[in-house]
Amino acid sequence: MTRTLSSGFPGGVLPAVAAALVTFVLASGCDRSGQSKSPDESHDSVGSGGGGTKPGPNPISRSASLSQIRQFISTGRRDEAQASIQRHLLQFPDDPNAMVLASGLLKTDGLIDDAVAMLESAANADPGQKAKWRRQAAAVLYDAGRPLEAIARLESMLAEQPELDDVRHELVAMLNGRGFRFDANRHVRQLCRRGQARLDELQGLMFPTRSFTGLSEKPSVDEVDLNDRIGALNVARAMYGEGDVIEAAQVLTTSQLVKEKHPAAMAFLGQLLIESQQFDRFESWVQQVPEASQRYPAYWMARGGWAVHQRKFDVAVAQFAEAIRREPGDLAAIDRITQALAAGGHVEDQARFRRRGVLVDRLMTLTRDVVGASQFDPTPIEEMSTLLTDSGQPAVALAWYRIAVTRMGSPPAAIDQLNNAIRMLDDQEFRGDNLQKQLCGLDLKRFPSGFEIAKSVSDEPTLESIVVNEFPQTIEPVFSNVASEVGLDFTFYNGRVQVKREMRLFEQLGAGVACLDFDLDGRVDFYLGQASCEPPDGRGSRPNVMSRSLGKHFVAVTDSAHCDDRGYTCGITAGDWNQDGFPDLVVGNLTRNSLLINQGDGTFVMHHGDAVWNKPLVTTSLAMGDVDRDQLPDIVEVNYVDDARLYEPIEFGADGKPVRLPAPLDFRPSVDRVFLSVGDGSMAGRRLGNGNELTPATGLGVVVTDLDGQNGNEIFVANDRLANHLWEPQVSSGRPIETTWRDTAPARGIAFGAGGTPQGCMGIAVGDFDQNGRMDLHVTNFENEWNNQYMQDANGFFDDLVVSFGLDQVTYSMLGFGTQAIDYDNNLAVDLVIGNGNVEDYTALGRPFQMPTMLLTLVGTKFVRMNVEGDANFWERPHLSRALATCDWNNDGRMDVAVTDLIEPFALLENRTPTKYRWVQLKMVGTTAERDAIGATVTLSFGGRKITKVVQSGDGYMCKNQAILCFGLGPLKGDIDRIDVRWPDGSEQSWTGVPTGRRWLMIQSVSEPFELDLR
Repeated sequence: MTRTLSSGFPGGVLPAVAAALVTFVLASGCDRSGQSKSPDESHDSVGSGGGGTKPGPNPISRSASLSQIRQFISTGRRDEAQASIQRHLLQFPDDPNAMVLASGLLKTDGLIDDAVAMLESAANADPGQKAKWRRQAAAVLYDAGRPLEAIARLESMLAEQPELDDVRHELVAMLNGRGFRFDANRHVRQLCRRGQARLDELQGLMFPTRSFTGLSEKPSVDEVDLNDRIGALNVARAMYGEGDVIEAAQVLTTSQLVKEKHPAAMAFLGQLLIESQQFDRFESWVQQVPEASQRYPAYWMARGGWAVHQRKFDVAVAQFAEAIRREPGDLAAIDRITQALAAGGHVEDQARFRRRGVLVDRLMTLTRDVVGASQFDPTPIEEMSTLLTDSGQPAVALAWYRIAVTRMGSPPAAIDQLNNAIRMLDDQEFRGDNLQKQLCGLDLKRFPSGFEIAKSVSDEPTLESIVVNEFPQTIEPVFSNVASEVGLDFTFYNGRVQVKREMRLFEQLGAGVACLDFDLDGRVDFYLGQASCEPPDGRGSRPNVMSRSLGKHFVAVTDSAHCDDRGYTCGITAGDWNQDGFPDLVVGNLTRNSLLINQGDGTFVMHHGDAVWNKPLVTTSLAMGDVDRDQLPDIVEVNYVDDARLYEPIEFGADGKPVRLPAPLDFRPSVDRVFLSVGDGSMAGRRLGNGNELTPATGLGVVVTDLDGQNGNEIFVANDRLANHLWEPQVSSGRPIETTWRDTAPARGIAFGAGGTPQGCMGIAVGDFDQNGRMDLHVTNFENEWNNQYMQDANGFFDDLVVSFGLDQVTYSMLGFGTQAIDYDNNLAVDLVIGNGNVEDYTALGRPFQMPTMLLTLVGTKFVRMNVEGDANFWERPHLSRALATCDWNNDGRMDVAVTDLIEPFALLENRTPTKYRWVQLKMVGTTAERDAIGATVTLSFGGRKITKVVQSGDGYMCKNQAILCFGLGPLKGDIDRIDVRWPDGSEQSWTGVPTGRRWLMIQSVSEPFELDLR
């Protein structure tokens, strides 16, 4: 219907008022079925008390008429209300109150445009209430599912009248509710400068990118219309916050916002595409993103992520700086610029931003304390305001102060002081200083800001272009826990009695296992760590256990082998310290560690170490191998914290609940140490650090091997909540004992996760997952974090391709500890086994305590979680797994898994997978190189394939794998064509025509391998 306005209204009524009346008459002159009413039904007199009566002689007053209309509406007499409004507007055509009531009826009928037009007429008729009715018009649009129009109306109002704080509050709520977080935060900062910001709005500034409203249930990506109705951008943010980055990108891609190229949605989509490693789609996004998206931090996060992917680290710095200028409290942006600065070698700048990250994390913690308190406590606000001022956000600091002052009923003078301080914010010099604070004094002139995102022309293959050799068909896995059957009865005690909840930090860690053949009979033995005491001074009431294999069962020989240790044991490793061919033991304790030297007669004796060795720290994991390139084994000691408060009991409140459960960063981090072999059996302890600069951290896992293919080993340390380390030696010419160290983890891409942030890293698995001849790393993390899948390219740089390999969702809800690479069915693919379990019993909060052990197989370029048969009692029950190591305990060519647990007995998972595929096992022995040949790189060539493995030590979280390399060969027929070895000293050696289905002893410089008896 085309509606035109008549000019024949009585009394020279203003056009806007006339428009309101015509709108209502035309819209309401039809009933809800679309049928026109008769004049008799539509035009009762103003004085009538009900429909259909004749006009009375005495029309009622304006106020009485309005009262009557409201009564009709409140009692559900809609037709009478409609008729009365029509009569009222004919008599009082300039009455905005009637227009507002008419708008309500139109809204009820679903005539949203008419309802909004009526409210606009009310606003024009009543300039004093104009803002009120225009706000109500925006609310009508918002409630009708037209949020962008509502938001535009409020934005227009503020452009005309910036002082309308109530409008700005309403706009902030709308923007937050639909996921437009940056736009909302921009207005909250205006409210801060006007002294009007509310507590919930300030909370939003402290968590500037998260979904403000959250979702009670996760929507399906296929419910496009539903997601658009509830806000696709908000849905995407909620999914992103839960680690569902691929699905978040799918939600936005199919949304109406992206179809219309809304700048905010397009900016966030670019960031999601980068973080979900959809690089081809990102290149298409670049061609479509509107220029208006550049105002959003997500746009610059996307560009920065692409620059990092292209190894253009200085360019990435400039992009991330733009994101921080727009959203200075975004921890992700701060972490990413820290990563880029570190990778580019800007050590001092990186350190400043790293400190800023700690500051922002502290702000988030304090915000939770303020908002989550049952009663308002202003105590944290003073620290918050100081931190905000130091980080260049004085307006936000003052807003928090105002919250405290107002709620505590402070005198007016305090408010006056705040107002005076706010007036200073407009000083140009002051604003410039704050921008410099936000960027930690970074001189952006040193970093190129502009670059074109062109189609990638790198010669290095991406995951999408890698042609993965198709693996033979996967065999369904079968593993059975045989520990109790074979005499391995061992249970760990994290105290004199087991502590199962409200644990101190060290009581959460568990203890390790070493798989070694200490008596050289060809069968693997197990050394298991025990705690069972109150550290730091207590002596364990239960011993560590050495279980010797007798073929089909095990016996405990701890006493006769003289290898008991009554410290609070965590990590364990084994290696040949004195190069006599017999593996020695290193036991990591919360107090003094132990080096136990194997005498070759079934016994061990204590090595007393040096002065550094006898200064105890909180050791978690250990490794033995040559790290200073003198071809003698050294000991790497990874330490967690260096803080006596670690041992203090948990503090409980009056309600019997813990005041706070400990977290790693509550304590002072510790330095890691290396004990270099002097050559005469003695050691020289050194602290690991960049040159003379120590780098304390919270180490949990360690691997020592050759990761760069350049001869010599590196030390990779997985740190908890702090950046990982990759230590490379800087050996003084002719004086290895004076070796210094350089952390290359940032430059190599393994300091942080895919999101550019430090994570709760623990276990480490090493394997060539994409078969490019380079070692890759899988690292386990805390719950609600993805694990890391660091894939190494031909240039030695790592990309965390956890999403591309399908490991994001399967690991996100898990808290991973031990992990290993294993080809469980010998089909050539490198699979993963991961032990999971929480660190505290949070079941009352809906979080699992025990978690399942997972076996994942690589199918093409995606990992798939397998259903493991053979032992439902183990695989279908969750556990509190800790250390996890691999071995072939029964010498059948199928790798088995040993798992320690925080509460339950030790598990030995025997591999009973009915595989038809071939295998070979190699035991590497150096002669001119260090005897255990840690760092040797072994490549097998057969049937047009090449498979590479490295000899390693440390093996991740608190454990030592059996010292063999097991290669699955698939359906190979005949012998292995060629075995090539690059020994740790750089020498190379080859063997040809090596038979399969056997274990071979490969000795450096000896031309023929020796077959080992597996009976």
